[in-house]
Amino acid sequence: MGVSEKKKVRKKAAPEAGKAKKPTPKARTAAASAALPKAPGGTDRLTQVSAAASVVAAIVLAFCLNVLVSRHYARWDLTTGGQFTLSDATKETLASLSEPVKLVVLLSKDDPLGVTVDEMLESYSAQTKQLEIERVDPDRDQAKLLEVQKKYGVLAGQKGDRVVTDTAIIAIAGERHHYVAGDDLVRVEEGDESRARPRLEHALTGAIRSVLTSDKPKICFTSGHDEPSLETAVTGYAELRERLVKNNFDVAAVFGADAAEQANPLDGCALLVLAGPRAPIPADHLAAMKTFIENGGDALLVVGPVPNPEQTDWIPLGVEPLTALAGVAVEADLVFELDPTMKPQRGDGEAFFPKVQAHPINRRLQREEDSGVMPLVFLASSIRDLGTALKPEPLLRTSERSVGVESFWQRSESAGMKPGPDDHQGPLTIATATERPPAPGKKRGARVVVLGAISPVMGGNWRQTEHYGTTLFVEGAITWLTEHEAFLDIPDKPLVTSGLKLTEDALSSIFRFVVLLIPLLVLAPGIYVVYSRRRRPAQPKEAES
Repeated sequence: MGVSEKKKVRKKAAPEAGKAKKPTPKARTAAASAALPKAPGGTDRLTQVSAAASVVAAIVLAFCLNVLVSRHYARWDLTTGGQFTLSDATKETLASLSEPVKLVVLLSKDDPLGVTVDEMLESYSAQTKQLEIERVDPDRDQAKLLEVQKKYGVLAGQKGDRVVTDTAIIAIAGERHHYVAGDDLVRVEEGDESRARPRLEHALTGAIRSVLTSDKPKICFTSGHDEPSLETAVTGYAELRERLVKNNFDVAAVFGADAAEQANPLDGCALLVLAGPRAPIPADHLAAMKTFIENGGDALLVVGPVPNPEQTDWIPLGVEPLTALAGVAVEADLVFELDPTMKPQRGDGEAFFPKVQAHPINRRLQREEDSGVMPLVFLASSIRDLGTALKPEPLLRTSERSVGVESFWQRSESAGMKPGPDDHQGPLTIATATERPPAPGKKRGARVVVLGAISPVMGGNWRQTEHYGTTLFVEGAITWLTEHEAFLDIPDKPLVTSGLKLTEDALSSIFRFVVLLIPLLVLAPGIYVVYSRRRRPAQPKEAES
């Protein structure tokens, strides 16, 4: 290359060398970071400030979330049948607490019911701040247990290596207290298997209601006329009596041999229950009950048909003067419902589902009708309006196809249940409610409910969930008659298996499954893996690079 050509090359390169090269974004970021002061350890100030701001923001967010959660506390019950889901009756009771209520739980940590009780009490505490809970472990807190024994008269004893008490929970409000026994927390159903129905919510809410007031209206059940007993469960009134006591009523028997002897047996009674007599009522008892109603006393008159032992006629009970005070008469007949939509599949119609009429007594029952809840009545007599100045209102009625048969034992099979000349054609009334004119010095007149069947008040209704509608009717009638607070309406929880009953065949099946089948299922994959590995050809080692 000549000299002149070299000069030309230098001239072309000179301008390019003089131009400044523009920095890239990455280079600018690196330069800015390099310009920032470094913190000890090599991290720049901007990164440290950003990290600190992130931590502070996370703390503030967590604090706000905790405040939000505390103000909108919620628990989810995922147990079968909603075992810890509180009913509306319990929520209303807890929301209306005007004074603190203390619950002393006397259950050991080893007690099978301990965890269940604690979970339920958590649900209760979430509804109110008026509830104070104290737990006393009889096995570990001997000093506290002794203090509770002296103050509330609790009995305790040794059973094996554990201390047991006759009371599981004590509800306390001021000077009033109520005891809940262990048997009140769960009911064991009879049958081949040991199955239990939880009753914890019934017991707790009933105890709280019991200590909220010292005013307990007295309900007097008649006895001495062959009425069902207050002490019998299924075929008597023991279950109804238990419900009344837990809803702050006192219950007493009057007129019978076991009743307290008084000059006037109905003194102090807030409600008289003519409890299904099956024998004629003496004149003096009848006069006392009649005077009670005329002076403004409320009454529930339960009168069902009672045939004589020979099955040839009805026993005259002599209740006409009492039912006349309500403006009605109970007919000497037996009601048969012939509408197939209003009776169970079995039977000739002596058991049926009556139509519920509009009345304050049936308000709760009508709300449940859409979900299929209906009262069930069997062996009922019809009720006739006497046409007096009193205005009895029907509560339960049959269909137009029903028949009130006067002499059903004389009816031939060929005649069926077609109404005869002396029978009564539907629709028939089987329950009425009447409010009499006020007596002197009374704000309102006596309220009288007449029920032409004994079955709705029998104890079996409170033991069988399918009779829930019947219990709603009876409880609604008592609430209206006494103007007391609504009954504690807590639907029963589903049955759970509390024990395991094994037959010889079941034990043999378990043995084969546990001792033979499960080990084989575990060994089979292992044997297969070992066998497959032994059959796999050896892989040559790769040559070292």
